[in-house]
Amino acid sequence: MKFRILWLCLLTVATLLFSAMGANAASPTDPETVLVTYRATKDKESDLLGVVRRQWQTLRRLNFVREAPHTLVRATDEKGGVYFVEVLTWVSASIPDHAPAEVQAIWAELNKLCEARDGHRGIEITEVEPMDTGHGGPSVGSLK
Repeated sequence: MKFRILWLCLLTVATLLFSAMGANAASPTDPETVLVTYRATKDKESDLLGVVRRQWQTLRRLNFVREAPHTLVRATDEKGGVYFVEVLTWVSASIPDHAPAEVQAIWAELNKLCEARDGHRGIEITEVEPMDTGHGGPSVGSLK
């Protein structure tokens, strides 16, 4: 049930984003970089990390995401709650909307291991734009 609610929320957000972008909307075949925040249910941090890692391996095996940019970090909020933040780039923005059952099953597991906290959903996904770091070397922004 939570998966269906999250899925509907994701579809609604995607629809609103594409509507707001109007004529300048990116093609669904263009890559899409996202920042995903996973708020771990207490005492499920290790389980959540394992599923996040398995999701990455599955998405790479299926060639759904680019190898880079990819970042996964752990943080603790002011109340001691653990959360993970992941940045990844879908090869095509349309992939999440047409994910196969194998990927949807992983997403269902992720939802079971996350909890809403402090006015935030258990899993939040934000489209982001990779930027050049300005230091002259290879950067995430140059991978776009």
